[in-house]
Amino acid sequence: MIGAAGGILTGLGFGSAGIVGGTVAAGIQAGIGNVVAGSAFAALQALGAAGIFTTVGIAGGAVALVIGGGYAGYKIFKGFGN
Repeated sequence: MIGAAGGILTGLGFGSAGIVGGTVAAGIQAGIGNVVAGSAFAALQALGAAGIFTTVGIAGGAVALVIGGGYAGYKIFKGFGN
């Protein structure tokens, strides 16, 4: 399943050279405008741009996915409860 994550990111349009035109990621970016550093979208783009799943393999990709997902969750929920 983790090995498929790289293919899923690429399929959604998070490519190694940036967001691929005409994809789901391009549509999301068009809707949100400027991407905020540290956002979930930025984290997914960083993973896609780094080619993390093909560069370090499935185990490294799994670690990056957990860390990136945790960080994105932290950033999303950071403001809740204030």
